[in-house]
Amino acid sequence: MLQLFKNQGGDLDEPVILVVTRDASTVQAMEFQIAQDNQLGLKLVEHLRDDALKYLESGNNPDVIVVELDSIEESELHGLDVLMQSRPAETPVVVISPSIDEEMVRLFLRLRVADWLRKPSNPQELVQVCRRVVPSKDSASDQQTKCYSFIGAHGGAGVTTLAVNTAILLSENRKKGAATSTCLVDLDFASGMCSEYLDVQTGLDLKEILPDPDRLDVQLLGVMLSQYSQNLSMLAARTKFGEYDDVDPSIIARLLDLSAQRFSNIVIDMPRGWHSWTDTVLLGSNDCFIVAELTVPGLRSARRMINEFQERLGDDVNARVIINKHNRPLIKTGISHTEVEQVLGDRFAGYVGDEARLAREAIDRGVPIVELKRRNRLLKDLEKIILGR
Repeated sequence: MLQLFKNQGGDLDEPVILVVTRDASTVQAMEFQIAQDNQLGLKLVEHLRDDALKYLESGNNPDVIVVELDSIEESELHGLDVLMQSRPAETPVVVISPSIDEEMVRLFLRLRVADWLRKPSNPQELVQVCRRVVPSKDSASDQQTKCYSFIGAHGGAGVTTLAVNTAILLSENRKKGAATSTCLVDLDFASGMCSEYLDVQTGLDLKEILPDPDRLDVQLLGVMLSQYSQNLSMLAARTKFGEYDDVDPSIIARLLDLSAQRFSNIVIDMPRGWHSWTDTVLLGSNDCFIVAELTVPGLRSARRMINEFQERLGDDVNARVIINKHNRPLIKTGISHTEVEQVLGDRFAGYVGDEARLAREAIDRGVPIVELKRRNRLLKDLEKIILGR
């Protein structure tokens, strides 16, 4: 069922790859590839296949685990699930399988699989993937990529405004003296409004990717990124209405996975309505923010979306509601905070103050709000929700 390959020699500081497969040729190909480049700094770990789980349960901690599935049958996927539960939580797992469908994409995201390659895999690409996903020895766990997705409970809630300004906020947030790299991903392909809000050209060309998804790699992603600032990039397309309403979920997953390898933060502006890839994005997000206004229809719609997420995806999605465009009247009228808590419960993320005039001027000028006014209610409230301060 499982096979573990071990090389006893070499520097113990070199990253260790645990290869789980029935096919010895996979390991031989990787060994040959590693031997061709002494800069790779990788070792393969070898053992009997039936002892793989015992190896992990004995406290051994490889730097990367490569799992080769012979098929996508339930027994194979169950074996993957068991392995994922047995490994140290921080150890990345790369999966090789003959094919992938929407259900498998959701499973891989739920299990936090680091990357996927089609079987038979290219040994060079496989080794490079292993190098890429190896966690830095001196990096803290809180430095892993965080993904924030925004979706509207109803039209006009201000999703794009919050997504754009969250991306600005994160790109300017400094950790250990350095600003963190952030990518703003606009998945509303028909409108591409994020590019309008920041006055930059769109670069994502779906016509190049969809006919040949295997072309999508880190290099091609880099070509398709639009640069707003040193620490903020954007991935956005502008297409004809309805042209790309049903993009393959595996392509969206690949886009986000490659972005996660390059950036510290990913902020996603999602269209309303359920697409074939919506599950993929929600499952891959650390936080999903449903944006609504403080109205009875707005609260009801937000609550309904939370319930639908729960029914469809269980507890694997951390969905919370932001009440946007919130005013604090001197005389209390309308819906009270107590009523908001009664409807949303612990799914209430917070209020974002109404800065309608400032937001409209920023949109018209194609600049973020912070360029017009450094301190404002919208950014202050977002900072509290996103950064917890």
